Amino acid sequence: MTTVLMPRLTMPHIRVISSPGSFHDDRTPRSSPAARSQLFEFVAPEDATRQEALILSRLRPSDAPLLDLPAYRELVAGLPQPTDHQIEAFSDYVADLRGWHRYLPPWPPGEVFHFYLDPHAGFDRLVLDSAEVCPRVRTLEMCALDGVALTTSEFRARYGYLAFACTASPAIFTTDMLDGKQAILDNNTVAPLLQLDPYRSVQPPAEILARGGCHLTALIDPLFAEPDAVEHLCRIVLERGDANAGGLWGEIAKRCEAAMSNDGCRRAAEDILWLVGMERLAERCAMIEAVERMCALAYGDA
Repeated sequence: MTTVLMPRLTMPHIRVISSPGSFHDDRTPRSSPAARSQLFEFVAPEDATRQEALILSRLRPSDAPLLDLPAYRELVAGLPQPTDHQIEAFSDYVADLRGWHRYLPPWPPGEVFHFYLDPHAGFDRLVLDSAEVCPRVRTLEMCALDGVALTTSEFRARYGYLAFACTASPAIFTTDMLDGKQAILDNNTVAPLLQLDPYRSVQPPAEILARGGCHLTALIDPLFAEPDAVEHLCRIVLERGDANAGGLWGEIAKRCEAAMSNDGCRRAAEDILWLVGMERLAERCAMIEAVERMCALAYGDA
């Protein structure tokens, strides 16, 4: 596996990481829609290599058309519906997957996540120089090479055919080989892409994306269940001045201000962890409900 080098790109949200075999975007938590739109409106320079152009095309979800609902229902009709246990497990999987404290704001509304069914869930996606996208079953050997924890069969057993996407997700590309040809491994969750054939990528229907959508914040990251997160939250509140905000975040902000004072520091820290735990539970429930709504529509129950 070799590094995907893109030294000539100067877009502020993308840079090359020197660790072997990886290309990461260097985005920090963003609250500005303009900052997010730069990523997807960027056009490769005329002298971009084929590999550079392919990577950037994978970061522009708007390039893929939306599938209509009847066609999507036909596509997923043969897939088993996820069980309640799989839906709950998938919500925990999503929360633990990306280190969201680096990419999402902890304050509401956060960022939109879309949940959907994908016949290739748990597969690797390999992009050839010809722009063909080839789903590949992930084996134990491939997991060892790519540093991925779950094989396709393990993923399916735990989570069924569930998938998610969020434009705030980090983008990581590595090089791989397929039948003797160099390919780009794209297992990113930036865009809700479905692969109908090697040359046709589409998005789920707008109705599915709407039903399967919910807002999540950085608080879904397990990091925020730890006592050390209190100091991090306090710094954010002081920078933003959110003590007068409403709702649960406003209550968290008030406790953060108290925690920074000498009076009631320990009690305030305990209250913060309890309130954060309540928000984490609410966002977990929001994921589960989004998946349930999406499945009801996808399988024709709503």
